[in-house]
Amino acid sequence: MKAIHLAVATIAATALVPLTATAALAAAPDNDRPEGARPVTLGQTVSEDTSDATTGSLDAKLNQICGAPFTNASVWFTYDAATAGTVILDMSQSDYTGGFMVFLGKPTLNSFRGCGPESIGVATKADKTYTIAAFSDSSVNGGNLKMSLEAGPPPPSFSATVDADGKAFKNGNAQVTGTLSCENADFVDEQGTLTQIWKRVKITGSFFREITGDLCDGADHAWKKTISSDNGLYADGDATLTFDAVACGLIDCVRVRFDPQPVMLHGPGSQAAGSGATMHPGVHVTSVPRAPLTWKAAQSG
Repeated sequence: MKAIHLAVATIAATALVPLTATAALAAAPDNDRPEGARPVTLGQTVSEDTSDATTGSLDAKLNQICGAPFTNASVWFTYDAATAGTVILDMSQSDYTGGFMVFLGKPTLNSFRGCGPESIGVATKADKTYTIAAFSDSSVNGGNLKMSLEAGPPPPSFSATVDADGKAFKNGNAQVTGTLSCENADFVDEQGTLTQIWKRVKITGSFFREITGDLCDGADHAWKKTISSDNGLYADGDATLTFDAVACGLIDCVRVRFDPQPVMLHGPGSQAAGSGATMHPGVHVTSVPRAPLTWKAAQSG
């Protein structure tokens, strides 16, 4: 329709109007590059037309770490974190698909803190400024961006108990049991070692297990693990169990180390009834930053 109107205009108007209209339509937003980044605050939702936003060599360079299929129509924001915590960026309500790259301070390869499609979480430090790029991850050059910045979930937690009595089987394997509880975790990696001294031989066997997020509902769940040793056979008698875990949520992780626990192994012919006691190990918790997400890692969950 605009072309028709221009065609019937005067020669003077034809010389001026198309050039002016084209320039106006093609004007990139003021936050098209990092130096024009717009500040956003926690709890804020941003609406912006990114149809005329561009991408360039800086986006391509930064995307070497991220690995997004496209970084079209990138626009930039800054967030000043007043306190340490976590935040979630979301653009799922936009009318085009896309994602984010997040940097601590100026966007460089070294300041990269994570990226991913549609919605990502980032751990933040107090009194630090974070730079955020929101972009289209397809050949579609932007559209109506709706971006929200919200507080992230609480950190994950993990706890466990160990039963004071275990089993020693005829084949030389042993079994230990207890309960576990976790919350706000996508997964927990747990590993342990059962040690028993026979004469002067230290019989050891290790185990590893991954606990999936559907068990991390805050309730106590029974666990048991059968352990074999490469250098001997478990039998009736005292043993020691050492184990620890790493629990990771959407944004951060905690490393949980338990004090070594004594376990009495009872063989098939043992007359010992067992105490039936459950021990609550001493727990040592350390916060562990989750590795920055790349595009593929974020997509795989």
